[in-house]
Amino acid sequence: MPLSVAQDTVKHSATKATPINASVIAYQQAEANTLNKLDLIPEKLNVVNIFDTRLNSAVEAYLKSAG
Repeated sequence: MPLSVAQDTVKHSATKATPINASVIAYQQAEANTLNKLDLIPEKLNVVNIFDTRLNSAVEAYLKSAG
C-alpha cells in the first residue's frame, strides 16, 4: 500500500476499544479484499491470522467499567 494512502487512512480513522469477534474479523477481511482488488495490497490476505484475541476479556472489563 502506498505510504500516502496509509497516512490518509490513519488520519481519518477513529479508535474504539472492542473485543475481537467474528464480525470484526469479517469487516476487516472485506476491507483487505477491497484493497487487494484495487491493487493497493499485492496479494490476498487471510486477516484472521493477524488478530490476537487474548486480550478480549481485558477489553470487555474495560468497556464494562467505562460505562
